[in-house]
Amino acid sequence: EKGLEKAPENTGLRVGLAELLLRERNLDAAEKEFKTALEANPRIPEAYLGQSVLAYERKQYDVASQQIDKALELNPRISGGHLQRGRTLWKLDKLDEAVKELEVAKATEPFNLEIVVALGAVMFERKDYQNAEVQLGAALTKEPGNPDANYFLARLKNARSENTGAQEVMKRAIDFDAKNPLYHYWMGRILADLRRTAEAMEQWRIALELNPTYADALEATGRVQFDRNEAKLAVDSFEKALASDPTRTPVRLLIGDANMKLEQWDAAIKAYSQALDADATLKGAEFKIGSAWQEKKGYLKAIDWYKKATDKDANDAEAWKGLGLMYAEIKKKKDAIASYKKYLEVKPTAEDRKDIEDQIYFLTQE
Repeated sequence: EKGLEKAPENTGLRVGLAELLLRERNLDAAEKEFKTALEANPRIPEAYLGQSVLAYERKQYDVASQQIDKALELNPRISGGHLQRGRTLWKLDKLDEAVKELEVAKATEPFNLEIVVALGAVMFERKDYQNAEVQLGAALTKEPGNPDANYFLARLKNARSENTGAQEVMKRAIDFDAKNPLYHYWMGRILADLRRTAEAMEQWRIALELNPTYADALEATGRVQFDRNEAKLAVDSFEKALASDPTRTPVRLLIGDANMKLEQWDAAIKAYSQALDADATLKGAEFKIGSAWQEKKGYLKAIDWYKKATDKDANDAEAWKGLGLMYAEIKKKKDAIASYKKYLEVKPTAEDRKDIEDQIYFLTQE
């Protein structure tokens, strides 16, 4: 800053200051300095690289991609450039391109451990577990305490159902970085797969202590609470998860399910309807709304929604059974029989087949 006071036109100093601000996560101030430098000289690759990292931190991955492309166009060998492009392509779910870019980065900077870990991580995301294990193993040979390498190796073992080994490796990641909520969340997932639910909940509690708005941990906690019949707590956890990440449309269905356990039919209908409004293709929402109306004894409304369910999916067996029940309630015997028969046609091995056949018989006798 003192240097810039004496020589404000010095773009190299300005970019250096911006990079320092970026490392300190003062993103707004860093952005201002990068922009000022580029206004003075629009051909500074380091400034574009910095702006790419800045956009990446803000989860603006399209912008990050544009900026790193400019940096590499100006200087194809800029330090960290191919790594940044690979990381950005990874976030854009362009995994094949990300692997190619990270392989270029590794060839350019063969001793950069961050590149090796990122390459292993993207290979893991591609489900190329064998090559991912090679890369992550190489990273851990050089630096056994690398938390990200341990984290992705634990995820890989978990994906292979090697959950005891996954737990041991994830513990190493946590030992080296106990303040990362992501590691605690996935430790919880691993413990849940081992059916150690209480320990999993403790890991999610820690994750939420570190990041109270961590949607994954909130949803996972809510699911356990739901399974434990702690429906009120589950509703609270699911609503917090949704508040943190409004794109989690299926969580609205979970809120509805929890309210059904609480016999809060109106709240359930509202949650299911909001889920359907957010995603008209969502499977099972119409049936769930019909079920809530059925519990509320709104039989005509239930029929309307069960019909919508079978219109969307003619093989929705439970919706056909629901129609049979509702038509029987309002004394529409022919429609009830037809619906029950359709249920048995769609689900010929139904456990309640004998009961449904008895219902059909009784309806024909009335």
